[in-house]
Amino acid sequence: MALIGGVGQLFQTHCIYLVMKTVNDGRNIDQNDLYDMLQLILLQDDNTLLITGERAFFQYLVDPNQPQRVLSWTAFLKSASQSNV
Repeated sequence: MALIGGVGQLFQTHCIYLVMKTVNDGRNIDQNDLYDMLQLILLQDDNTLLITGERAFFQYLVDPNQPQRVLSWTAFLKSASQSNV
């Protein structure tokens, strides 16, 4: 049940994407991919954001009615610099 909604669904979607890419490309499992998936699990806390430059995280939108909790470094830095003005 935990993988059908919210953060669990984002984790599952990213996991399936990485498994398919790994198998299709015939490459070894990258430990960084596993670490990234663990970061998605931590998003279960409502006050947590994942800020990343990895484009794979932006390919899927789980629930358009929920705030986006995976942000790009570029957008984050731009937002931070504007708040200091």
